[in-house]
Amino acid sequence: MNYNYVTSNQLAELIRQKKSEGRTLCYQRHACILYGIISSIVTDSCDSEKVLQQTFDHVFANINSYDAKCGSFLTWTIQIARNISITYLRGGKQIKHPGNDIETNINQAQVKLSLVPAIGVEITEHEVLAMVLQGCRAHEVAAHFNLSVEVVKIKIRKAMLLKANRVSY
Repeated sequence: MNYNYVTSNQLAELIRQKKSEGRTLCYQRHACILYGIISSIVTDSCDSEKVLQQTFDHVFANINSYDAKCGSFLTWTIQIARNISITYLRGGKQIKHPGNDIETNINQAQVKLSLVPAIGVEITEHEVLAMVLQGCRAHEVAAHFNLSVEVVKIKIRKAMLLKANRVSY
C-alpha cells in the first residue's frame, strides 16, 4: 500500500489494525496542527509536548470510538487535543504562571480575533492559522482580514512550516 495517498478513513483503519505505519502517518499528518492547538491553550512548551503525547496515546487507544459519519478524523483528533489540554490545565498538572490559565488564554485569543485589522497592517501567519484552527474556512478568514483566499492559504502553509521547524520531534 502506498501510504502517501491514504485517506482519513484508511488511516483510521490502519490505526485500528495496530499497524505502525498508521501511527507514524497519523503523527506526520497531524502533529503540527495538534501542537498548534495545544500550545494555544497550554502555553508552556514542555507541557504542550506532554499533552501532545497524551493526545496521540488517547487517539490510538480509543480509535474504535471514531465514527466517520460524525466528522473527519482530523476534527475528531482536534477535539481530543482540545479536551485533553483543558483537562490538563484544570487538573493542576501545569505550573501556574501569571496569565497562564485557560480562561485568560481563550479571552486573549478571542480579543485578538475580534479586532478588525487596520488598512496597511500586516496580518501574521499565526493570526490566520489561529482562525483556521478555531474552525473558520479559508474564504471566511479571507473575508475577515480582507485578503484573497490564495494569500490566506499561503499564510497557513507558512505558519505550519514555522510551527514544524520550531518543534523538533
